[in-house]
Amino acid sequence: MPGSETALEELMCRVLGDLLEEGVIAKLADDLYCGADSPDELLRHWRRVLEALKHNNLRLSPNKTVIAPRTTTILGWQWHQGSIQASQHRISTLASCSPPETVTGLRSFIGAYKVLSRVIPGCSTLLAPLDAEVGGRQSSEKLLWSDSLLDAFKTAQTGLASNKSIVLPHPDDQLWIVTDGAVRKPGIGATLYVTRSDSPRLAGFFSAKLRRQQVAWLPCEVEALSIAIATKHFSPFIIQSKHKACVLTDSRPCVLAFEKLCRGEFSASPRVSTFLSTVSRYQATIQHLAGSANVPSDFASRNAPECDNPSCQICSFIERTESSVVRQLSIEDIMNGTTRLPFTSRSAWRSLQEECQDLRRTHAHLLQGTRPSKKITNIRDVKRYLNTATISKDGLLVVRKSEPLGSPRECIVVPRQVLDGVLTAIHIQLDHPSAHQLKQVCHRYFFALDLDRSINTVSKSCHRCASLRKTPHVVVDQSTSDPPETVGFAFASDVMRRERQLILVLRECVTSYTAACIITDERSSTLCEALIRLCIEFRPFDGPHAVIRTDPSPGFSSLVTDERLKQHRITLEIGRVKNVNKNPVAEKAIQELEDELVRQDPVRGPTTPTALAIAVARLNTRIRSRGLSPREMWTQRDQFTICQLPLSDKQLITEQHVNRQKKPQSQ
Repeated sequence: MPGSETALEELMCRVLGDLLEEGVIAKLADDLYCGADSPDELLRHWRRVLEALKHNNLRLSPNKTVIAPRTTTILGWQWHQGSIQASQHRISTLASCSPPETVTGLRSFIGAYKVLSRVIPGCSTLLAPLDAEVGGRQSSEKLLWSDSLLDAFKTAQTGLASNKSIVLPHPDDQLWIVTDGAVRKPGIGATLYVTRSDSPRLAGFFSAKLRRQQVAWLPCEVEALSIAIATKHFSPFIIQSKHKACVLTDSRPCVLAFEKLCRGEFSASPRVSTFLSTVSRYQATIQHLAGSANVPSDFASRNAPECDNPSCQICSFIERTESSVVRQLSIEDIMNGTTRLPFTSRSAWRSLQEECQDLRRTHAHLLQGTRPSKKITNIRDVKRYLNTATISKDGLLVVRKSEPLGSPRECIVVPRQVLDGVLTAIHIQLDHPSAHQLKQVCHRYFFALDLDRSINTVSKSCHRCASLRKTPHVVVDQSTSDPPETVGFAFASDVMRRERQLILVLRECVTSYTAACIITDERSSTLCEALIRLCIEFRPFDGPHAVIRTDPSPGFSSLVTDERLKQHRITLEIGRVKNVNKNPVAEKAIQELEDELVRQDPVRGPTTPTALAIAVARLNTRIRSRGLSPREMWTQRDQFTICQLPLSDKQLITEQHVNRQKKPQSQ
């Protein structure tokens, strides 16, 4: 009848309004869902719903009432014991449909596809070609399906098979948001994980495309944008969570910028500061996740689930076999979590802590909630313990550490008196691991003052490790060459290979003034012409020849006795073959020019002579450690006002020689 939907909505609000506000029942379309966290709580909620319906003389249809189902369909989503997955009917419909003929049909396909974006990784990347096709076109236009567009449509349909089953976050879950941003393939993405029962679980995906003006941003700005958008997207779960959400990113600049923001400082990039302020708005934290770390998406395939059945014959056989032999303890078993580290008995460590005077005093201060007086200066260790240590439930002094996508860990505080002995025993029992491996193990289970220093001491004092330590075959003495007599006398040159292009780079050694040009190959004739073209403006017309340091490549080596270079007062100096650092000035110039080209064109395509000239000019205006740019040192004029600078060549040469003596280089 007319208005029946409105009447049903008003009736349900009157009958079940209080239960809807309490979260006992939920109304989706014309269905009612009653849920709880336990069977007993579900029974109480269901009884309240039935009493409310009975009080208003309403009845439920037995055919449409399902009690405690394991699986049900909610608005096209398949719910199964706390996790949801896309319905196979919806997946099969999109995967088997034919390419639409009009823009309206393709937009409908894209809209239905984006509904499933929370369970499909990389959804925006799959739909990017289709979005670009329908952008700015009339709805009634006909589509011309090219081969590339058909491939994109089929790729999107194939991507439906990668849909995942995700869990619904609870307020008691710890939220982990793993973000990533890409410039080469413009886009940002994020994955939401939750820690439930000490194990990470997948909770959803998010992805979006970058706009055209955002492609030219710096990588750290793109990473900060992905952090801000991901935090905003998952903000409903962050607000309802009882724990602080943690954002994991592989961008170290974003982590450092967030730490500066927490101290009341601001990043040098206004975009990074603006984007990261979104994280502080939702009281989340940012941690660094190394690229070499195992991603949680591989957790299920790399770690088999444990069997809790005590009567399992296979598990019983494995347990008997393991207990019948002497098992060897390895560093890999401890790092993988399959074996516990020895010397981790909490009761034994409690008695050892009571024998340490500093730890007894620390335990007393923590128990009473007091701090030592500032006038006492001979208890430095106690003050350091009070900054990090806490008391566990069993009275043991521990330091709590949190790992990305893992549960918090309690590290036992080791007294100084027994630290070296414990480390030596662990070092021997683990079959003499390296210092780095021993640090990884000890930092997981123990905490001690100056722990890294003690680990290095134990590793160096081990006779077996000392006998196996590698030493260089030949010790090369580090030295530096004599300073040049004048500016414009010493140069360094090398060939930069970039994007299938060859660029010859020439740098003056005193002022770091740089010139570059694109060459076709590395033949001696080509290199000779390029060196003359670059050096002709720098070399003196009279006096000593301009000396150019190069590496011993065939093209440069054949130019040592070239008459054309001698005619233009140019001499080549070839670096020693076995010296790794034979041409440091030219290598530094190539590295800086590469950074300028990437900063100018983040897409990293082939450069043009004009773009190369602009990058070289910008490089020559960078301020160096002496407070002047190469352009100012070469021309002795201010690069902003063109005014004369009070400089002398002898002063520049002396300052550079003193700096190189502080940090000697092999010449």
